[in-house]
Amino acid sequence: MYAVDARQVITSLSASKSPFIIEGAPNVVLETIKRAEDDPKKKLTRVILRIYEAYGGHASATLRIASHLTVDKACICNLLEERSSSGLELVKDVATGDTLISLPVRGFQILTVRVNISNVVKKSCVAPLFSGI
Repeated sequence: MYAVDARQVITSLSASKSPFIIEGAPNVVLETIKRAEDDPKKKLTRVILRIYEAYGGHASATLRIASHLTVDKACICNLLEERSSSGLELVKDVATGDTLISLPVRGFQILTVRVNISNVVKKSCVAPLFSGI
């Protein structure tokens, strides 16, 4: 049996950066990241992000998607993951290469954002911890 220090694992996981980050509005929370129900699980990956406003105020948040994910398109959909908007504007951050999506949010609103990703460069943050096992 091998002993793994749980503190080292937790520190490593918390230090790793999420590929999806909400910026510019501390009252807006990214609550769920999951595969879409109709995801083909082949070349294209469809991801659902559930975002909500927590305090009853309006906000203008920005969804930042890491540069190692190639975003083809994004749109707002309903809780059943049916598209309800034509699409969201994708803006590239010149400095980092990240994709930025502006999200106006009303008080207590729940937003479901559907993101189509065509190219995923796989990164592992936990593998080095267990390389000796």
